[in-house]
Order: sequence, then structure tokens, then C-alpha cells
Amino acid sequence: MYQDAWVEVMQFLEPIDVLASLLTLNRNLYEWIRKSSCLTFDDICNYCAGDENSSRGLKISFHHQIDDHDNSMIDNVIDDYYVKLVGNTKYIIRLYLAKLAKRLGNQNPVERSEKEISKILNSYELKLLNFYRSVFFPQFKYQESGTINYFVLGDTGIGKTTFRYFICYGKKKDSYYGATGIDFLIKRFQIADEMKCEHKIFDTAGQERFFAPNMMVKRHARNDRMGFLLCFSMVHLVSFEKLDEWFSAVKEHAHPEISNYGLIVGLHPQNIRWVETPSEPQICVKDTVKKSYALGKSVFFEANCNESKQVFAPFWFIQLQCTYFNNCKEKDKDLTQVNNSWNCSIY
Repeated sequence: MYQDAWVEVMQFLEPIDVLASLLTLNRNLYEWIRKSSCLTFDDICNYCAGDENSSRGLKISFHHQIDDHDNSMIDNVIDDYYVKLVGNTKYIIRLYLAKLAKRLGNQNPVERSEKEISKILNSYELKLLNFYRSVFFPQFKYQESGTINYFVLGDTGIGKTTFRYFICYGKKKDSYYGATGIDFLIKRFQIADEMKCEHKIFDTAGQERFFAPNMMVKRHARNDRMGFLLCFSMVHLVSFEKLDEWFSAVKEHAHPEISNYGLIVGLHPQNIRWVETPSEPQICVKDTVKKSYALGKSVFFEANCNESKQVFAPFWFIQLQCTYFNNCKEKDKDLTQVNNSWNCSIY
């Protein structure tokens, strides 16, 4: 198929569909798509900011001038404004899963049966997920059940305990009180007839007030199956800026196959008095999306317990990712080295 025809067709396709098609294309067309196709951060922001009822998809952009300039200079421009399609399979898959997770965003698995969940994600979408799994990860090994352990991490006073309380009881707390000891809850998630997972969600009990991020993560990463869910406050800039320090600690001490599960969560604290600078404006969504991408190609979720919006979405995202794309390894760009737990047929 000629390039002009592909430009027309790709406007109607999800980026994940284009990546799934690359294995069937001739080398010239593959190289053209690799060099010219990308996603803009503006479009990704609109995509991530959409609610569960949004039907908006990601639009693929084309930049033919990439071939006509110095590659190193273009890479810097791309990093600031665009995300290349080829070379970011992990991120593209996560964006697609984030869209599905937002559809399930307010669905408490305790209050909804498996059949009710299946009606939200229809059979066509579930078949597509199986298709993507077979294309990207042909050696995928199915598991009937599993346990996912992770700490909710971030600065003190950003709403972590309120977040965990909502997940446990399906509502926000009537009054604010901080956690007094390390605690965890167990929540069971399942998609259709796929793997059943127990999510063990741990609360740090305010230990971040007494320990630096590196020490905090090192203490809790002694269990090599412990993951970390990084959070910040949407009204506290310092907690957002400190994400780099939290992520560096997780990258250094956590098991590489688990890490941060590929998502960053923005929270809204229940009691604004616990935020040091409540007069600060809310953090720009575009900044959160770009930082999340920089931190391990993660996707951004905003969970608002005060308004009961998208609170369960991050956990449905983890469930979808572990159900359809666990035990996978992604190849480096030279297609010779394996750098993490995604054994993907396309890098």
C-alpha cells in the first residue's frame, strides 16, 4: 500500500492498531512509518483528560521533515513535543489500556459482578485485547490467578490514606485522620474469564515524614515482589516535583519486572490544611503527562475521591496490564538486548 493511502487509513486507526500491523508491512513502508509517525503531547493530554464517556481516540501525526534534518537535533524536538510511534510500544499499549481502565473507573469490583464488568468492556474489545496479546507477545503464558503487592507512595498529606480508604469502603472518609500504622487491604479484580488477581494495597502510615524516599523504598523493597504506586497532589507542586526522587528510588531498589506498574496518579487531598501551600494553582495536565512519560513511559491518571471520579481506574489499569501483558519483555531499539519485563515482538 502506498504512503498516501496509509496516511488516509491511519487517521481512522488507534496507534496500537498501526503497531500491530507493522509486522506485515514491507521494509520501506515500515521505515517510513518509523521515521514520520508520532503522537503529540497535546493530543495525549486531551486523551488522558477525557472521562469514561469520552469516545475520543489518539490521532496519529506525520512529520516528514524528520528525514531532512540532523537526527540528534530532531530527537530533542520530538522529546519536547511528540512521542514517536515506533519505539514506544510499551507506552502505546499503556495508553490504550488507560482508555479501557477509565471506562471502568468508578466500578467497585465488590459491587459489580463479572458479567456486569464484561458489559462495560464488550466482547469485541476483549477479543481485541486477546488479539493484541497474540501479536505483541506470542509466547505469553496464561495464569489462572495471582497476587499483586504494592505500596501507595508519595509525599505526606497528599491524600494517600483517603485514596486507600475509598478503595476499601467505596466512599471517602467522613472526617480526616492520618494513618497510624502500616496497613493493607485486599481487593479482588477480574476481567471476563481472565486471570483473577488479589491486589494487596499497602499504606505507608506517614513514614515519608521521617525517611527519605530512597530509604523508604529500600525498606519495603526487601520483598522482591513488592511494587510501588507513585502518587502526588494535584494542588501541591512540591509533591509533583518530588516524583523524580521517588521514581529514582523505585528504579534503584524495586524488582525491575514490577517497578511502578507504568502509571502515576494525581490525587486531591480531602483536607487542604495538610497541604503546605494550598494557594498554589492546580498542576497543568500537560506537565503531568510529560513527566509521567519521562518516568519509565508511564501514563497519568487523576483520581478524585472528593468527587468520586476515576478512583478505581488506576487499579483496573494494573489489572488489565497484568492480565494481558504480564511476563513480557520489550526489546531495545537495536532488537538485540532485553531491558525489562516486556518481551515484545516490536520495540
